Amino acid sequence: KVMDIMREKGYAETTFWSNIKLLIMATACGVALFAQFNPWEFPDNRLVLGACCFIYAAMSGLLQLVVSVVDKDFIMFCQTKKDSKAQQKAKTVTGVGVRSDLETYDHNYKLIIETLHAKDESSKQKTPLVRVELAADKTSIGNYFDKNGYFYEEIFEEEVTKLIAQFEAKFEKPGKKQAAETKKAK
Repeated sequence: KVMDIMREKGYAETTFWSNIKLLIMATACGVALFAQFNPWEFPDNRLVLGACCFIYAAMSGLLQLVVSVVDKDFIMFCQTKKDSKAQQKAKTVTGVGVRSDLETYDHNYKLIIETLHAKDESSKQKTPLVRVELAADKTSIGNYFDKNGYFYEEIFEEEVTKLIAQFEAKFEKPGKKQAAETKKAK
């Protein structure tokens, strides 16, 4: 639902890394299909099967690396809005990331919207320029479900819309600390 709301608010999804992950696993599936249906009989094709198993494992490892290093706990990568004043000002902002977190056996749900930055030698900034998080009193997942387990979609959508508005307000008019960090990054 968060992704739908972000799209409705004008944030276009960046699918580059999703496409890379699909390509990696499509390659792995192609190798697995070749291993299953190759024209040689079993004892003669041991080297081919071994190579296919190795390639499949390497592709799975590469996929896990991409998920661990790039995706982290982001559920969506977006472009900044085209008409954004802050986008024109802050050259280091490459997009917007949406993250969520729900620890095991915990009822507190975290939804975070933050800016993403280019890996630039001149920019030492590691923290997001703008970061907003769901209000502390709204973080319990119990706020979004009734006693029968039905999801209150309207209430959740309203909270996410407020979070996006808060993000946009901070992004358009960064505070003194954020403005100082932007000047240092330049």
